[in-house]
Amino acid sequence: MAVRGLPVARVACAVVVAVAAALPATGCRPDEWRGPVEIVDAYPEAYTYPEGVTSLELSVNTCHGDPEVTGLVQEADRVEVEVTSTSRRAGNGCLDAVVLELDAPLGDRPLVDGSTGDPVQVTQVRPGS
Repeated sequence: MAVRGLPVARVACAVVVAVAAALPATGCRPDEWRGPVEIVDAYPEAYTYPEGVTSLELSVNTCHGDPEVTGLVQEADRVEVEVTSTSRRAGNGCLDAVVLELDAPLGDRPLVDGSTGDPVQVTQVRPGS
C-alpha cells in the first residue's frame, strides 16, 4: 500500500520522527504540562506612599516553569489574576515567582486567584525579613 507514491511504512516513520523532534521544542513531555496554576503566596514588591502596594510578587508551585500573568481583571472591589506556568512534576520543592504590576494600589481590595476563585493572602512581610 502507498500514500501518494510513498510506502505506508515510510510515511509512518516520517510522522514518528517529526513528532519526536517536535516534543523537546514544545516542552510537551509526559511528565509536564503548561496551564493555569494556583498562586501560593503574594508579597508586596513595590509601594507608593501613602497609597500602598503597586506591585506584587506572586509565588506559584512550579520549578523553572517560566510563569507569566495570563489573566488580569482590576476592578474597584477586587483584583483577579491568573498565572500560567509549566509544571514539570520535579518534586524538588522550589517555587517560581512572577511580578504583577497594578494600575492602582491594591488598597483594601482582595486579590483573587483566577485559577481557583479563592482569595490569596497578601503577606506584608516576607518570612525571614
